[in-house]
Amino acid sequence: MELEEMQRLWGEMSKDIEQQKIVTDKIILEMTTQKYKHKLNAISIPETIGAVICFAALIYLIFQFDKLDNWYSQLAGILSCVYLIVMPILSLRSIYKMKKINLVAMPHKEALKQYAQNKQEFIQTQKIGFYFGFLFMCMVLIVSTKILSNRDLVDFITTRLIITTVLGFVFFFFFAKWVFKKYKKATHSAERILKELEQETV
Repeated sequence: MELEEMQRLWGEMSKDIEQQKIVTDKIILEMTTQKYKHKLNAISIPETIGAVICFAALIYLIFQFDKLDNWYSQLAGILSCVYLIVMPILSLRSIYKMKKINLVAMPHKEALKQYAQNKQEFIQTQKIGFYFGFLFMCMVLIVSTKILSNRDLVDFITTRLIITTVLGFVFFFFFAKWVFKKYKKATHSAERILKELEQETV
């Protein structure tokens, strides 16, 4: 009778310990999910704001497109429109793919593997945006002078404009590098959270 009682108590204790572990793992998972989303918000929020600005600029450019009355300003306008549409969509799409990873339903190793793939896609998108950003700035110069003054860019070429343009390119270079560094840090932090989750729940 004593042996049976001990076995029963041991079974109940084992069950309680197992339930406690399930509860603990669930709490860890919920906290990790919040931390993971918080890290990615450092990317998604500024990129969403940037996308809204791009789409607003796109709408403005479309309504002013009739002012582009020669082939090179029209080409610059079309290339600007393509950039303003494609780059925000690619960026937001890659961020969405990182954020939609389900840490609850998906095995941790699979989540980590999928995140690594999505992170690489996001990094590549940012690199493409960086390089094409210089071309976009050139297009903006052509388009903006035509829309705002109805004159060609060549009519405005002065030493002051050249210096201002060069300084603008330099600023864009260092600013884009700084943003890219911040984004890489945020994506690495999110990846580290996933790795820690895998170790904690083993």
